Amino acid sequence: MGIELAVFFLIALTVGAICRVRGINPALPLIITGFVVDAIHPDLGSSIHPETVMTYLLAPIVFAAGLNSSAMDLRK
Repeated sequence: MGIELAVFFLIALTVGAICRVRGINPALPLIITGFVVDAIHPDLGSSIHPETVMTYLLAPIVFAAGLNSSAMDLRK
């Protein structure tokens, strides 16, 4: 289970790096990647507690999305 989780994090890092290179916000591609990985391998997420996901994974993604956006972008 540890190697599968490490592969999942490597996939997430790769998607984040691709988004950074292309200059797009990584929040939505990372969420879609999570759905795809869950559809392919549904029992991987059963070992992760929801509090861990909310604290260490989702919060930084939402914070980064808010930090990189501007009020002018929200009006468009």
